[in-house]
Amino acid sequence: MRRSHQLVVCLAALALPLCVGACEGPRERTEAPPGASVPASPSGASGASAAEPAALAGPHDPTTAGSRCERLEQERGALNLGTPLRARVDAFPSAARAWLERESPPRPAVDALERLLVQPTAVDALAALHAHASAFEAHPRLLVDATLATLTAVRPREGDTNANVLELLARARAWLPGEPSLPWIEALLVPERGGRRALLAEAFAAGERDPALVFALARAAMRDGDSRTTLDLLGSMPSAPASADAVSGTAAVGVALSELALATEAARAAMRSTEQGGIRAWAPPSLPAAVLDALAQAVRSDLNEASALLGGPARPELVVWVHPSLDDLRAATCGASWSQALYDGVLHVVLAGPPLDAALRQSVRHEALHAQLDWLAPLAPRWLQEGLAQRFAREPVVSPAEGAYVNEQDDLAAIEAALRPGVTGARAGAAYAAARRVVDGMVAEGGERALAAAVEALRRGLSPASVVADPTAPPT
Repeated sequence: MRRSHQLVVCLAALALPLCVGACEGPRERTEAPPGASVPASPSGASGASAAEPAALAGPHDPTTAGSRCERLEQERGALNLGTPLRARVDAFPSAARAWLERESPPRPAVDALERLLVQPTAVDALAALHAHASAFEAHPRLLVDATLATLTAVRPREGDTNANVLELLARARAWLPGEPSLPWIEALLVPERGGRRALLAEAFAAGERDPALVFALARAAMRDGDSRTTLDLLGSMPSAPASADAVSGTAAVGVALSELALATEAARAAMRSTEQGGIRAWAPPSLPAAVLDALAQAVRSDLNEASALLGGPARPELVVWVHPSLDDLRAATCGASWSQALYDGVLHVVLAGPPLDAALRQSVRHEALHAQLDWLAPLAPRWLQEGLAQRFAREPVVSPAEGAYVNEQDDLAAIEAALRPGVTGARAGAAYAAARRVVDGMVAEGGERALAAAVEALRRGLSPASVVADPTAPPT
């Protein structure tokens, strides 16, 4: 099923997919030996689900972290990114009819507009409308809203790719150069292609200052570890109007996010950092500079290798945050984790001192795969994320007997359900083992090129299983 793999909801009036939290879904390394408890973050940072940015950037303070985590969770639903565009699309028919009644536009423009009101998917009518754009010089927003209405109406049929949506988006950008609502709606219509922050930043640069968009962009920046940009955006955000989308108990949108960004800035003032090929790594000053450089270089190498495996360019930038203890990692990520590394938009690593041992490097490789796949295809299902990450990190394969909780056909829906946040213990351990078997089976059936094909299928709006003859074939 298209777009069925992640936390995507359809706005009732538009069927616009809106990613809850951050579209680029975070990945937490939660796999454990079968039978072990696999804790899930209260923010949902387990597997492939969306989560808040890190709750605490400085030294371990569980009291402060817990409070901030709760308020960040509360803020996440305060403003719905799709609501302002939905309101414009809903208002378009009445605005168009009122315009037709009071104006005397050319007959071709009238015919095109009347046809769109009856058949909003008529792309040729929209093109005819733009061919007579001069008729809307006094009311340019009407032409823009007609375009938004058609974009939201032209949805792929079940099983189709998103090619027609992308084609119409490209035509709309040619018709309306510099129109800020177009990258905004692109971020909502094709979240499977990623790049959400860049699209929202494009809309912001073009002059869009709707509070919902600015707040979403600020959250996206913080998720990437860009605290300075987060503060700048929050400082520019207009007051948010009262909204049905507002979460009860949210005193002011962005307060908790601002506190987080300020805490991050304060923590970084006492840390050392390095940049290696787009990898900005931060660590306590006690960590030798050479070790931090080596870690950043290793992450860059892993991302490059993961991009070769998955297809597409390597992720250009990533923040790496070194924590001195597991407690600090837990506080910083709003949850519990037993692992040495975790990815939630930032790649977190527990490293008290040298060297970078084999266990740590394996954990970092696992999380680097999540970071690369998240950048290429943020709606990748959990089973693909975790199966790929285990294979990429060269982790041991769990025998079928140890991972036998999932049914013997390794049904993808059953694996996905068992990898959701909150599932722990033997069931979660078995699901991780099953995810690995499925990915190994894809390679056995179609070679490693099947993995890149699956990623490309996701970016086209399809299921990765659709490009593999038998994705559940056992490895040979």
